[in-house]
Amino acid sequence: MASATDQLPTSAQIPQTTDEAYGQRIVRDAHLDDALTKAASETHSLPHTLLKWAYQPWFEYFLATTNSQAHHEGRQAKINTVNALHELSAANINLVASTVAAIKPHNTVETASDKILKKNDRSSKLS
Repeated sequence: MASATDQLPTSAQIPQTTDEAYGQRIVRDAHLDDALTKAASETHSLPHTLLKWAYQPWFEYFLATTNSQAHHEGRQAKINTVNALHELSAANINLVASTVAAIKPHNTVETASDKILKKNDRSSKLS
């Protein structure tokens, strides 16, 4: 039987997007503020652990678990990644979160993410 980490897709299998309009639509449709508040308050949850490390790992998880019902390229890779993440031990989740937090995203992704975070003073929910 394959381990959870063996099921993780390669970066080539995960579609990359820097489309700011797409990100804004996901945020609007998925009620980002509610999800962020919930992650900050549920201390023994996977989203909270990711958010504890940094906004970036939590936001990537949020995007991967949002609007997953619609069929699109890379959908199965996202589902497999999220399912594998839920199978990891706490130590390995921390390792994944710290690794994702250390990644410097493309400048267009970073700019879009910063705009999303600054809107409605979302950064205050991170402390």
